[in-house]
Amino acid sequence: MKLRILLLAVASFFVVAESAQPQTRSLAQVSASFNAQMGLEITMVLDAGAAKKANLKAGDIITSVASIRTQTFEELQRALAAADSEVDLTFINASTKKADKTKITPKDGKIGVAVVPVNLP
Repeated sequence: MKLRILLLAVASFFVVAESAQPQTRSLAQVSASFNAQMGLEITMVLDAGAAKKANLKAGDIITSVASIRTQTFEELQRALAAADSEVDLTFINASTKKADKTKITPKDGKIGVAVVPVNLP
């Protein structure tokens, strides 16, 4: 009986150890993940904001403002703060999955959206 329990314990150890092996990725896969293009997916559009007036929707992915790439929230804030009038906002339309462009006028460096960073499709 003790031998049987010992064998079961040893067999269980090997199953756990085997499944815990790290997955290996090629250098190209690792490099691609670091070079991934990012965008900012809109999660919420405020009713009184410029984004609502520009017909932006939750799910749209902002990629640039005034031809300035915006891959992070900080980059979006800087680009909007630098805009002193109407600017082009480039985004991936959630409905069509195609790049689109709209004119937008930030107010005090804001357009009335909540965003999260995402990898571009």
